[in-house]
Formats: sequence, C-alpha cells, structure tokens
Amino acid sequence: MQVGKPGFFSLLPQNLLLKGALTALLALCASCSGDESAPPLEVVSWTGEDQQPVALDQVLKIEFNQALANPMRASSLQMFDEGHYVVENMTAKVVGRWIYITPMLPKNAALTDGSLLPAHNYGIQLSGLPWLRALASSGGTLLEKDLILPFRTADADSPGALAGRGVESSGLRLEGPGGREPVTFRRGEKVLLHFTRGIDPRSVALPARWRVQGQEHAVEVSMRLLENRIDGSILEVMLEDWRGAGALELPAGIEGLGGWPFPESERVIHLVRRAQE
Repeated sequence: MQVGKPGFFSLLPQNLLLKGALTALLALCASCSGDESAPPLEVVSWTGEDQQPVALDQVLKIEFNQALANPMRASSLQMFDEGHYVVENMTAKVVGRWIYITPMLPKNAALTDGSLLPAHNYGIQLSGLPWLRALASSGGTLLEKDLILPFRTADADSPGALAGRGVESSGLRLEGPGGREPVTFRRGEKVLLHFTRGIDPRSVALPARWRVQGQEHAVEVSMRLLENRIDGSILEVMLEDWRGAGALELPAGIEGLGGWPFPESERVIHLVRRAQE
C-alpha cells in the first residue's frame, strides 16, 4: 500500500473570523443556487457501518439522501488509515445518490500490497462546510459539516478477506486459447497468462510444474501476479529461456476472488515457443 502526506481525522483549527465568514458565504451561495426547501445533504448508509469486517476487494459504497453533483471534487473525499496517512491508489465515482470507492487489489500472498491492509481500521472523510471543497448535491445543497465514516478490514487468514463481490458467476477462466489448444509465445517473450477475473493471491503461492515435451520429469516454476483486478488478472510464469513445446500444470486449488475455483480441466496449459519473427 502506498501512502501520501499525513492527514488527520480532526481538521486543524482555523481562524474563527475567517471560518465564520466563509461559512456564511457558502451558505448564501447554496441558498442562491439550490432549493431552499430541500432537506440537508446527509449520509444514509455506508459499507462497514454494521461493524462487520470489510473485504479487501470490496467496492465501498456510501448512500446519500439526495443525488450528488457529478463530477465530485477529488478533495471532497479522502480516506485515512489508522496511522492517519492518506490511502492512495483508489478510485471514487458518483452514481446518483451513491459514491462507489474501488480499492486496488493485493497481488502478494500476504495481501499487503493493495490499497487496504488486512485487519486495519480506516476512516472515509467527507468534507462539509465551511470548506470550499464541501460535498454538494446535484441541487446545490452542501454537506453541513465534516463526516468520518469508519470501517475495519477483514483478517488476512479469513475466508472473507477477498469476497469476490461483483464477480460474475462464470468464475475464473483462462482468456484465449487453453486446454488442448496450445498457447504460443515468441522466443524471449514473457509467459503471461490472462484470466477473466481477479485471482486470490494466496492460491498461487505454490509453484507450478513445467515439463518440456519429450522429457519425463517436471520441474517447479514460480509465478507472480502482475495485475489483479476484479474484471481480470495477469499471471507471469517464471520460465527460463526454452525452445520447443511443453506442458505447464498450474497448482491445484487456484481460485478467483471469493473462492471461485479454476476448472480442473484447464489446469494443464500447453505452451509452444517459436522463433522470433
């Protein structure tokens, strides 16, 4: 997880006269541009408010009582970890009354290189008055004050650490050729396997087995996730330079997010290396 400049759950005190004047000015602007009879902008619910652990791959949702102005100012929303550092590598978008926050997924088996760390406390800070960056509704109503929405992530060894929410029921499959049809690579080209869904990094910690055509014994080869997203992943097989053809056997138990199994019939992938054109 990468971190940015330190931030604080409670904002630093400001000059009271300036703050009061700014509050009055923003309130006046809101009353001019919005419906005076409109209710105040409020949060209705958010992911983690029930104190249930949040999965590291879960899209965080914040529901409001009104549709939000879109696009939202980037500074209207920030997330802090328990060390009061800003969480980066996350994307936020507005859809009607909702804000959706998508974290970057982990790629290592310890689940420690994504946006969110396991078993950690976080807070989503929404800016309100008197800040110019105050969150606004589509009708011009401003959030009346800063809000902190707390949540906690699941433990790394929990089955719910990667829940696979949003993953289609088709599960994890290999994109393109596979199974009996060989996958062809040029000499010197990395062996990259593209999958239709995100992979649980814990399930690819074991090595794969590689057998060159015509040889009796297989050798173990390591793998690493280069990309891991809800809608797809790329697995690099650390094969040294080789020629001809062979069979790559992925480890048993490889799973997609949420425990979706990889088909047993597709675990053996035939590879062909051809001369560079």
